[in-house]
Amino acid sequence: MARGSGWSGWPPTTPTDDQLLPRAAYDDLLSSHGFAELGSFSLTPMHAVTHARMARAATTADAFNAVAEPRRRQILDALAGGERPVNDLVGLLGLAQPQVSKHLRVLREVGAVDVRDEGRQRLYRLNGHALKPIHDWVKRYEHSWTERFDRLDVVLEDLKQKEKGDGASDE
Repeated sequence: MARGSGWSGWPPTTPTDDQLLPRAAYDDLLSSHGFAELGSFSLTPMHAVTHARMARAATTADAFNAVAEPRRRQILDALAGGERPVNDLVGLLGLAQPQVSKHLRVLREVGAVDVRDEGRQRLYRLNGHALKPIHDWVKRYEHSWTERFDRLDVVLEDLKQKEKGDGASDE
């Protein structure tokens, strides 16, 4: 039905003109998230944001995105000690087996984890080579961090010295 016709379904209230963004803004927002143009209906800003969130691209296309998930980092930490079957990881993480398998699949797809069959078990192991781009990227910031921590050490040492000096004058 047309706007302002008194339809009582969703949305609960009919948006007013000042609540609507220009049509092109919605089309741009939605098309940037993989939706086609709006067609013959209008969305409130909240609807546009909700629909755009639903269309997010997968975040597991590379090692950076895959390890952004904390559980996957825990799996990598566990595998750093050597090969493990899925059930060991289930016990360590306290997750259901399907959840652990899903995370392992993502890590396999980006090459961070390799798998091999041994009898009836599938053993997973870390593939450090796939994580090298992350290491290389973080390493670029190591010098900056070291300098900042060194300066912080100097400031803390100065504060300690001042504190000792203040304590000596109280006696």
